[in-house]
Amino acid sequence: MVESLQIRRLEESLERLRAEMVQSVNGESSRLGESHVLPLSQQLDLLIMEYYKSTIMKSDPLYVWNEEMEKLIP
Repeated sequence: MVESLQIRRLEESLERLRAEMVQSVNGESSRLGESHVLPLSQQLDLLIMEYYKSTIMKSDPLYVWNEEMEKLIP
């Protein structure tokens, strides 16, 4: 139950940050390379990794978590 709540919060955070990033470029994907988007993109990357670690990795017995990847997640 606690785990599913954590996953739900991650999903909400991902969607909120994705929407913020889209809004920051007025929906124009050609502007995603602008410097003000980089911090949002980096935050989104970290959330995606956390989500992946909390969901897909736990269901894949063949996946081995690399310690270097662990350093990327705050």
